Amino acid sequence: MLLSYKMGVTMETAHISKSRRGLVISLVVGGVLLVAGAAGAGFWLARRSSTPPSTSSQAAQKQKILQEVGDMYLLPDGENPTVAIIQDKSALGSESFFRAAQNGDVVIIYKAAGLGLIYRQSLHKLINVQTVSFAGAAGGTAPAGN
Repeated sequence: MLLSYKMGVTMETAHISKSRRGLVISLVVGGVLLVAGAAGAGFWLARRSSTPPSTSSQAAQKQKILQEVGDMYLLPDGENPTVAIIQDKSALGSESFFRAAQNGDVVIIYKAAGLGLIYRQSLHKLINVQTVSFAGAAGGTAPAGN
């Protein structure tokens, strides 16, 4: 009788051990999947926020800015201007045209008309309007105030 009792206990212990092992394996696999999913979601969100706006949204933003400026100032007809947002004013150098500009201001250049504007969208004000010419080759883009 002692043998069968020990055998029963041993089998029962082995059964509990297999159950625990399965539970531990399930928890480890579940944890790995959870971490991998969180890392994937974090990567997707980081990549999504760093992608540049689509061309259509850029065109819509450009049209909005030109509409706002056009309500304040008579803009040249028949020319598609270059529109850029100042990211780093210190990189612009000491051109007088950019003297009052700040990061975030919008620069609008009508090259054929020789007109440059700086618009501060946060204030809805023109900061500078100036006749501009382009030094260097015909494809040059450095404005020089007249």
